[in-house]
Amino acid sequence: INAGVYYYLTKPYEEEVLLSIVASAFKELDSQRTLRKEVQKYTKMLGLITYSDFEFRTLPEVRDLSVFLANFFPSPEDVVLGISELLINALEHGNLGVTYDEKSQLNNEGIWEKEILERQKRPEFKDKKVNVTYKKTEDEIRLTICDEGEAFDWQDYMEFSAERATDNHGRGIAMANMMSFDELRYKGKGNEVECVVKLDTVVTK
Repeated sequence: INAGVYYYLTKPYEEEVLLSIVASAFKELDSQRTLRKEVQKYTKMLGLITYSDFEFRTLPEVRDLSVFLANFFPSPEDVVLGISELLINALEHGNLGVTYDEKSQLNNEGIWEKEILERQKRPEFKDKKVNVTYKKTEDEIRLTICDEGEAFDWQDYMEFSAERATDNHGRGIAMANMMSFDELRYKGKGNEVECVVKLDTVVTK
């Protein structure tokens, strides 16, 4: 990941897997470029804010909030991707109950976003929200993300896994942990995560 390699395949591989991986890689690259471009639209005056609460329910709100929150940090482009990945994770796996295998299949069929939008309309999901708290001190910036989902087994996703190397997703938490934040800590049943950037050692990964 540090070298910029998020996907790879070993021979022999199936055509369907290759096409799915390439499609996911292009989609992720496009998303990264869009997020980094949007970051530049906001004023650096946001860095003066020391505390704020947010909540969101939908995928479009994830994108807007990710860009907005990134500007609270000294190096917005370093954290925007990590914030986006964690907010998406809280929404899709937490509040909307999309399983790992389900997302793999949805990506294969190219209908992941459609499924997310449809689930958000269901009675059991439509009122669920994700809470985000931002707090800045002299030493650090801490972002806390809490969803209303069931338990999440986060331990297997903190680092890049060779076993999931050919999967068309599953790298978001590892990317956030390795590239965006100085510390990433899950709490309780796994539906709350703290993201920390130390102000005396700004991340330059």
